[in-house]
Amino acid sequence: MNGKRILTAVLAVFCAAAGAGLLHAAASAADLPVSVSEGTIPADDTLSILFADITHRPDHPVMSADGKPDLSGLLVSLSGINAEGKPYDILTDVTPEEAKSRFDVQMITEPNDPNGWECTITFTAYSTVNQENVSASVKLMLDDAPETTAPVTTGTTAPHDLFG
Repeated sequence: MNGKRILTAVLAVFCAAAGAGLLHAAASAADLPVSVSEGTIPADDTLSILFADITHRPDHPVMSADGKPDLSGLLVSLSGINAEGKPYDILTDVTPEEAKSRFDVQMITEPNDPNGWECTITFTAYSTVNQENVSASVKLMLDDAPETTAPVTTGTTAPHDLFG
């Protein structure tokens, strides 16, 4: 009988954990704020408010043919306000990939009518000061990848003498 109780308790814990995962997935899909605990994403001991700015835009940002944003040339700067209300720089002129050393970086790309795409990059850290996540986002407009077609060649042909 004790084996059944232990199995039931383990099953209840497993279902609760699975339910929390489903809740996180559902909230993420609905683009709702999700509470992520410390340890899941990078933590910051001084950050109270986070700001993100694009400091360098690519010349021609495009969505590649395989459906991924080409962000080469994109640089961002992240700054914050600490618990005492003083501003400070966190990262300056870094790529979103480099920002992953200090932040959870999420990228969402959606169609933007009438054509092109909108890419939202969100930087998140767990604020030990606020005991919650703090986030900041930047947006970038992307064009469709240019179509590559074979060049059309034109030439001249020598006239044919049909009667000779």
